[in-house]
Amino acid sequence: MFRKNVAYALSYSTTPESVEALINSIPDKDTSGRERIRTSLTGLTGHSVDSGVDQLSPEKTQNACRFWWRENKGKVRFAERLEFVCPMK
Repeated sequence: MFRKNVAYALSYSTTPESVEALINSIPDKDTSGRERIRTSLTGLTGHSVDSGVDQLSPEKTQNACRFWWRENKGKVRFAERLEFVCPMK
């Protein structure tokens, strides 16, 4: 449950490191946690994690996401920081 909540919180992040942390978490043993990770990645990057990889193992899905991220990291535009929710310094 904790990892699922962390994945949800990271979906509001605005840094490339949050995408990398989510990708690193894809092989989570908890299936609901993995689903939240996939949803958070899609929300952050605009790229559907499931496109073409939904039948792959978590490890293969992770590799596919890492490959996509390497190719597209510089193209992803994150939303403005949510300063009104929580000031970040």
